[in-house]
Amino acid sequence: MLVLGLASSAPARIDGDVSGKDPAGDVSAKGLTKAEARAIDIVAVRVVGADNLGVFVTATFAGNFEQAMGKGHLAHAAAALVLVPKPGKGSSAGLVTQGPGQVGKVYRETASTAVGSFRNGNKLTFFISGPGFGNVQSVYVETVASATGLGKARATSAHSDAPPELPPGFWKIFLKLHKVDYAPLDVDTSVLSCEELDDLLGAINDAISEPDSDTGGLVALQVRAKTARANCSPPAPTFGATFGWSFVGTEILGSGQFTGPPTIFSSVRVALPSPFVIVNDICPGQLPGATIVGGTITCSGGSLSTGTPFTLQLQTSPNPTPTPTDFGQLFGIGADGTVHGPFSIAGPH
Repeated sequence: MLVLGLASSAPARIDGDVSGKDPAGDVSAKGLTKAEARAIDIVAVRVVGADNLGVFVTATFAGNFEQAMGKGHLAHAAAALVLVPKPGKGSSAGLVTQGPGQVGKVYRETASTAVGSFRNGNKLTFFISGPGFGNVQSVYVETVASATGLGKARATSAHSDAPPELPPGFWKIFLKLHKVDYAPLDVDTSVLSCEELDDLLGAINDAISEPDSDTGGLVALQVRAKTARANCSPPAPTFGATFGWSFVGTEILGSGQFTGPPTIFSSVRVALPSPFVIVNDICPGQLPGATIVGGTITCSGGSLSTGTPFTLQLQTSPNPTPTPTDFGQLFGIGADGTVHGPFSIAGPH
């Protein structure tokens, strides 16, 4: 069994927040009313997962899943979350939900006992708390018109409050049942950002506030998400520049500024493309000293701060002509000698 909730022997790191759409009206089942068919017609899936966190999956249906499930022609219908492992990382795992109501009955094929599922109108959410998501290659949500035998699922004595395990061998049988609808999604390999963790915590908090939600498993996932958020730091700001040329007669005037972390630049450098040679200049007022070598100019003799606008006027040979592409490169040299760049310079027009 693919392990979720137990540390893997070789933990890979696969985190991410990914969403996908599924065509509406592709339900493959006979004898359903229009409302029932829409209620189990998956139109979108969102997967948020992290190796040290678990996975939180929300499926959206064309109709009201919560209202229709476990009734009428959907009395024995079921929906499942299936986690497909990477090659050599065990067998699949997942959760199955069946029956009426906001929660219905949830069954598990997972090592983790901190799992659950709940419904809210046209949305169905599955969650599994614990490590192991790094072993997952893809995820899918499926619906089936009839799944009998789930009532034989058994609770474990050590975790009697956890959703019961599926009967031995039933998971393989379940996966072979005719799929009414099926929405696969590859796992994203990007790391969860601070903002994505905030969104996840918001969704968990909203779910916990529902009176009929399975708060035990949700709280376990909430704790892991809060820990991940506490250790989360936004990416360090990177250096950039907004700088472009305009014409002043036959000469060019560059204007703009450096962006990024607060920094003091002791000089700026501009390198023009061949065959242009710099024959005259007006360096920025903050860095008035010029050193010219062919088509490259370095302006120094002062200081310039990130975010401070500056200008540089050049006369070249031959004269530049309007161009929709970049014209030269800009560098900023910090007071400690660190060179930042190159940054492209928008061509004169």
